[in-house]
Amino acid sequence: MVTASIVFFLICEFVNVDKVHLSPGRENLMIVFVFSFVCFYFAVVINLVMSRLKSVNSYLRILAEKDELTGLSNRRKVLADAVNIFADSVINRLSCVFAIIDIDHFKKINDTYGHDVGDLVLAQVAEKMRTAIRPQDEIGRYGGEEFIVIMRDIDLKQAEVVVEHLRKSVEEMHIETDQGAVIPVTISAGLAAITSDVSRYEEILAQADKGLYSAKRNGRNRIYIQN
Repeated sequence: MVTASIVFFLICEFVNVDKVHLSPGRENLMIVFVFSFVCFYFAVVINLVMSRLKSVNSYLRILAEKDELTGLSNRRKVLADAVNIFADSVINRLSCVFAIIDIDHFKKINDTYGHDVGDLVLAQVAEKMRTAIRPQDEIGRYGGEEFIVIMRDIDLKQAEVVVEHLRKSVEEMHIETDQGAVIPVTISAGLAAITSDVSRYEEILAQADKGLYSAKRNGRNRIYIQN
């Protein structure tokens, strides 16, 4: 259609008007009409191209922020969220709790059943945790079998209830392989809250990480609050 419009425009512009039987008034009218027609179609094409580019950019942004296996935020995205939530909590003097969660004996699962089953466990545990946390909380894959949960506007006691619910939800899962084997899965978690002497979000993560190791040293499948 655009090509046809251009052709008509050129005809009106360069072809002898006597040959196309157009009066000067109609010639001018036709030129304006065809020019407007061409501009309209160019505008439509440009709009379609821009919409497509926005769609592609949005899709690429999702790919850049999501962990392919679990569908959760990847390490880069969840740490970016940690920075923003930490800053917002400090500025507005809101309580905030970080949790680092690890799937217990995950290496044993991989060694016993293979990496395909390990991937299945990761994906299903991630989905269970995503649905078990509060809607306002953020969760992402930190790396390997570790995850971060960032809980807004909540104190340690309340956060412990949230993560304990999460722990029980995972413990009650029945993950079954294609061969019919049921994989028992548990998680351990370390929790830490923002305090007045904390100036960087990395300090909270480090405290939560210490809590995680304490939970593992004390038998796994448990929560440890790092004060």
